[in-house]
Amino acid sequence: MPSSLPPPAEHLVAMRLKHLEMIQSVIERMSAASGQTKASCIALVTGMMGLATAIDNSSIAAFASPAVVLFAMLDCRYLWLERGYRNRFDDVRSESINEIADFDMSARHTTSFWACFGSVAIWPFYIAVLSFAVVASIYIAP
Repeated sequence: MPSSLPPPAEHLVAMRLKHLEMIQSVIERMSAASGQTKASCIALVTGMMGLATAIDNSSIAAFASPAVVLFAMLDCRYLWLERGYRNRFDDVRSESINEIADFDMSARHTTSFWACFGSVAIWPFYIAVLSFAVVASIYIAP
């Protein structure tokens, strides 16, 4: 016969800490994915510029600009998710310790996806890479 007694306080604390650890691991993965996206963008643009220079074809360099925009959108997605999970972390952290953890792992978004484009983690980097791609494609001999 199951007991209707509430779980002991140590168990509630352990559950809450485990929930916070799970949310923090998602935040860390989003942050790592964002960094990897930036590194991949640089590698792709550099490779395209190198190829365009090696074969003297500026049309290849023109394909770098849409790629930079796609990488920027992907990076914005990671930042948007990271911010949503940071909000979820704050919600769980501020709950009463006497409540049973619900282990809700959904992100709680307070801003739109498009608002992330205004972040200093996004636009300075991608504007610089896009500027490099455009200038390099202009100076590569046709």
